[in-house]
Amino acid sequence: MGKGIMNNDRVVQAFSGSAVAAEAVRALAGRRDVVTLTLDIGQGQDLTGVRERALASGAARAHVLDVREEFARDYFWPSVQSGRIVSAHPGELLVPLLAAKLVEVARIEGAATVAHEWSGSDAGRVADAVERLAPDLEVLAPGAAAGISAADEATLWSSARLRTTAGFELTIDAAAAPADGASLEIEFVGGRLHSINGIEMSLVEAIESLETVAGAHGVGRIRLADGSRVEAPAALVLELAYGGLTAAAPIADAPPEGIVSMRLQQGRCAIVSCVARHAGVSTPALERR
Repeated sequence: MGKGIMNNDRVVQAFSGSAVAAEAVRALAGRRDVVTLTLDIGQGQDLTGVRERALASGAARAHVLDVREEFARDYFWPSVQSGRIVSAHPGELLVPLLAAKLVEVARIEGAATVAHEWSGSDAGRVADAVERLAPDLEVLAPGAAAGISAADEATLWSSARLRTTAGFELTIDAAAAPADGASLEIEFVGGRLHSINGIEMSLVEAIESLETVAGAHGVGRIRLADGSRVEAPAALVLELAYGGLTAAAPIADAPPEGIVSMRLQQGRCAIVSCVARHAGVSTPALERR
């Protein structure tokens, strides 16, 4: 996308709708033409109000983009396939997407500057990612003093970071989960998720479905390296299922295909069996407990 004519007084600011983001808009709007960008990444909230909050804070225009499919396809799923989704830093998934969309909208708006509200290592990641895509753009972090990072953003991958054991919303306590549990059959075709319990779904639909089912059985609470926690029911189930199928695949370097049967019960998620296939050839079921 070409640079076109750039307005040095225009800035495209990533806007989550938080008080920090609103204050950043107000601060910048006093001396610049601010255009906000809000990404729907599956945070589970009505973004109409977020757009209105951006305009009320002084933004000249407010863009809201639904990027759930792109996030799921290009960032979430490759991490599942590599077996690192559960341990990934949220910034590893969010930063490349945010940077790409900031650059894209900056080009459309003719802005010379982009801004975001993250701090610390995530601020550095955004600056580096924008630099690689558009070295001519200036990058600001007007809300950096607030200490917000990518882990504080809810996405299709996980809830926002929880610093205490209180506040769980996607998962119930394992002790309170139904004792009889639930069974799942997840089918993969060509290395991609195809269906759950025989129902074909898009990746976003599957993530949302697994989040509901697994969370209802206490599955999905993950401790991050810094000691905080996130709820990522779908990520945990899919990484386990895909890893199990890959191990059972008849040809190691081919996209795995087959059906993984799983059991969810009071906080535990286990593979019952994997039936892998390639080019119409199936292997015997791999039993796992």
